Amino acid sequence: LDRMSLDSIGSARDNLISYADRYIATLDGLSWAIGNGRSVFAGILAQHMQTGLETKIAEADYHDMVGSYGYIYGWALIIPYVIFFIQSVKQYFRQPSYYNCCLVFICITFLFIGYNAGHCIANVMVAPIYAYAISQIGETRNMINSIPESRQNENIGDI
Repeated sequence: LDRMSLDSIGSARDNLISYADRYIATLDGLSWAIGNGRSVFAGILAQHMQTGLETKIAEADYHDMVGSYGYIYGWALIIPYVIFFIQSVKQYFRQPSYYNCCLVFICITFLFIGYNAGHCIANVMVAPIYAYAISQIGETRNMINSIPESRQNENIGDI
């Protein structure tokens, strides 16, 4: 009944995230570093939520990764996406274009949605789309590097 009350209207994931935060705060020692695994985290979260489900994830990628795999492994799974975002921003400032702006938008949107709504980092449907966008960063960089330096400041569409 609490899930249907006015207190729960703010965000469907607020309760999940607050339980996940409480669990993450209890991690210590080896569990802090490498976690207890996804099934343990999901089982404890389901037990706290009293949903009748056997397992339940927090549905926010940061909390799911750190809650399941601890800070070291959890961040090891998250950091590549942050690096891809930084690379896309660097590329945009090196060669401003609509295309590079779209790559920055894709990267920041992916991180924002993953942090707030989940289902990005470990999603088998979303990750390939993101991987394609990231592959375009490398492809564009290779294309720019193959252009003579005297022409690198020109608009890519003009070349």
